[in-house]
Amino acid sequence: MSLNTTAVRIRVTLKDVKPEVMRCLVVPVTLRLDRLHLTLQVAFGWTNSHLFEFFAGEVRWGIPDPDGDFGPQPIDARKARLSDIVQETAAKTIHYLYDFGDSWDHVIKLEKWFDNVGVASRGQNRRQAPIKRAAELRLH
Repeated sequence: MSLNTTAVRIRVTLKDVKPEVMRCLVVPVTLRLDRLHLTLQVAFGWTNSHLFEFFAGEVRWGIPDPDGDFGPQPIDARKARLSDIVQETAAKTIHYLYDFGDSWDHVIKLEKWFDNVGVASRGQNRRQAPIKRAAELRLH
């Protein structure tokens, strides 16, 4: 990632689901993680009705519990950007966990960096996201 890098193509695959459910998006590197969450909600047809978390290695980003009742708190996703993950962890793969009950794990691969690109766009998409509670799609 250079100083001129403004966008990245991400390939997001829903883990442990057959047939494969994948989305390819181009997003700004300065996108806040809470906004990336909303982008992924639209891309996968989720309803934004559950908690979420991003993680790379041992570092986690999400919405901290205001009461602090649930152990170590994630870094606030409203204050972190996609570029922060790359700079802080050097990760080329990030996980996005949506719905802690059903644990929909999305693997985000950072595929291609773009310099001087203006807006986010939808790329290549394959297959519909599974219907909520579609546990029969999971591999055991």
